[in-house]
Amino acid sequence: MDFHSEKPVVAIVGGFQIGKSTLVNCLLDDRYAPTGKGLRTTAASTLFRYGEAEEVWLFHGTNPDGERLARRQDVFDPSREVGPDDWFRISAYKPLLQYIDVVDTPGYNAQDTDDKSASVAIKASSVVVIVQEAKAMGDVCRKIVHEACVPGKRCLFLLNCTNPECWSPDDPQNAEIGSAIEAELANMGVANLFLRVGERLVHPVNALWAWYATGQLSRDKDSPDERVRRDAERVEKRIRCYAKDELGIDDPSPSAIMARCGFPALRQKLAELGKKDGMASWLDEARRRVGAIYERVAPVVANAANAVARETKVAATKAGNALNSAAAATTTVFRGTIAPTVIQATEKAKVALRAFLANFGKH
Repeated sequence: MDFHSEKPVVAIVGGFQIGKSTLVNCLLDDRYAPTGKGLRTTAASTLFRYGEAEEVWLFHGTNPDGERLARRQDVFDPSREVGPDDWFRISAYKPLLQYIDVVDTPGYNAQDTDDKSASVAIKASSVVVIVQEAKAMGDVCRKIVHEACVPGKRCLFLLNCTNPECWSPDDPQNAEIGSAIEAELANMGVANLFLRVGERLVHPVNALWAWYATGQLSRDKDSPDERVRRDAERVEKRIRCYAKDELGIDDPSPSAIMARCGFPALRQKLAELGKKDGMASWLDEARRRVGAIYERVAPVVANAANAVARETKVAATKAGNALNSAAAATTTVFRGTIAPTVIQATEKAKVALRAFLANFGKH
């Protein structure tokens, strides 16, 4: 899998049925990724990229020649067989995609092919957003952290507040869970690889609240799909009851819920990664890490270069000595053999010249 992107590629990863696709839909302000209840809904990773016209492509591994699909719904055709290296690309005219590319991945722990597909997407992405339910880290999340948190990648950790006991992102219980997870990340030695959203290393959000706050829930209530309409009405009623009973908001407007869902700060953080200042910060971090590697490698390279230089100097000295010996031998030969012959010939020439001049004078 090779996304060929000039922008940060942000992969949304997490366990099975944990709200990743809802989060992607919130980021894109549209129902691009299907959501299910207790069902596997994302079969292959899907890259969302900015484009003025919507296009849908299917790619197989690193093969640059893709298959163009007729519509976005074809991505979710259950009869289409896709492997762990296969991926979809959807071009969409969405503001956030001007700054980053977003990847929706299959859920971990659903089946082996989904795990492999998500792993391939992680390796091909530059930023990994780990989504988890608002509870202590489990084995699945630890597996994702170990795979995603490697040098050269940046990570975000989100708590998707689906637990009715702490449904509000600013519930104190979520703050305690976040602190415990942050401590575990520090013990794992990977806390420095995570980006903070505001002051928090573990950022709580409520994707359903964001879906309501962005107005998408109202649109779902007019959907031709009866299941979508029924779920939208149920979620809206639940949000209104919670807002009144727990938050003290009698008539929860989208703006009031948006202020409490933890989503604006997340969207801003992701956009900053692709804006000039945010990208500069991201590149500065990459340069810092490369510099740290160089500091460890440079002495080794210098020692090797010095060793080569010493060997080269010895070889040059030997070659110089050999040339001097050859020059001396040549001089000896010249003096012992060639020079006497030249002198003898010169003397004979002088005698002949004197005889010629003497005969010439008689005439």
